[in-house]
Amino acid sequence: MTATTDVKVLVPGDRDMVALLGRRDELLKLVEAAFAARIVVRGNEITISGPHGEAERVGLLFEELLSLLDAGQELNASAVGRSIQLIKGDRARPSEVLADVVLSNRGRGISPKTLGQKEYVDAMRRSTITFAIGPAGTGKTYLAVATAVRALQAKEVSRIILDELVYGRVLPESVARLQAVAMRLQAHGAQALVLGCTELPLALNDANTPIPTLDSTRLLARAALRRAIET
Repeated sequence: MTATTDVKVLVPGDRDMVALLGRRDELLKLVEAAFAARIVVRGNEITISGPHGEAERVGLLFEELLSLLDAGQELNASAVGRSIQLIKGDRARPSEVLADVVLSNRGRGISPKTLGQKEYVDAMRRSTITFAIGPAGTGKTYLAVATAVRALQAKEVSRIILDELVYGRVLPESVARLQAVAMRLQAHGAQALVLGCTELPLALNDANTPIPTLDSTRLLARAALRRAIET
């Protein structure tokens, strides 16, 4: 028989329990469904019963959710779901990721939503140049622009350069600059160029560079199509 442990979390008296547990306990139900533990709420005291490791994780989760509320974050199903994933992953606390506000405006903040996004933001903060590789829609450009605006506001940079590639058009001088970069990379031993940015193939291709190019968007599309055909 597996030994059980009771973990108690005392919510401060001035904290709105609905903000923590959700209307009709909808957020509490998400937590209950995610862990093999029994959760009992009486007043402002939460008691978690279950296997030692599981009960401790749920207790830590509620403490982290309280920290997010203290940081001004609003809890919803998405935020609680991401917090559960982070707690189960045991690599970072939700308050370290979700409460890291990159940029705020009119009371609304932009923050990482995953550990990978948090690591990406941290890399941009400590590095002059940061390379990010990932599928479209994973927040690469969004977080990069937010980080750049924050740096501009803090006077860490004097201006933000938005290249015409963003607007789907390419000027000849921009192509020439990128070709010069390709030539320097070739001189340093590069055998191919990985065009990791979605817009780069608008300017570079095998016909105008000294070394082969690898269009990551096309490669992903071909792989997805091949997988679809095979299944």
